[in-house]
Amino acid sequence: MSVEGILRLFQTQMIAFLDELIAQFPMEADLIIIRVFFKDQIPVVDVMNHVIQYVVPHKEKISTKDESFFLEDEKLFSGFSSSKVIHFKRLWMSPHLEKDDKDAIWAWFASFIVLAERYQKALAGRVSLNK
Repeated sequence: MSVEGILRLFQTQMIAFLDELIAQFPMEADLIIIRVFFKDQIPVVDVMNHVIQYVVPHKEKISTKDESFFLEDEKLFSGFSSSKVIHFKRLWMSPHLEKDDKDAIWAWFASFIVLAERYQKALAGRVSLNK
C-alpha cells in the first residue's frame, strides 16, 4: 500500500474511532470538536506523526492493555489543557466504560500502531527508491 493510501486509511479509521467515542459519550462536545479537527483542520500526516512519536513507543503497554498508558503518560494528550487531560482520564476510569468498551479502545490503538508502522516502512521504501 502506498504512503498516501495508508494515510487515507488511517484518517478513515481515526474518524471511525472518534465516531464510536462520540456514540459512547454523546454529551462530550470535545470529542465532536476533535473529530472536526482531525477530519478537516489538521493534516493527516501531522496526526500520523503524533501517533508515531507518542503511541508507537508504547506498543507493549497497548498490547498488554496497561492502563498507565492512558493514565500516566501526558504526552499522548499534548495540545490539550491539563483540565481536559484530567477529564479524559476520569472518563477512562468512569463506570461508563465497561471492559468491552476498553477492549475496543485498545484494539483501535493497536490498529493505529499497525498503520503507523506500515507508514514508516512505506516511507523508508520510498526514500530507498529515490537514492
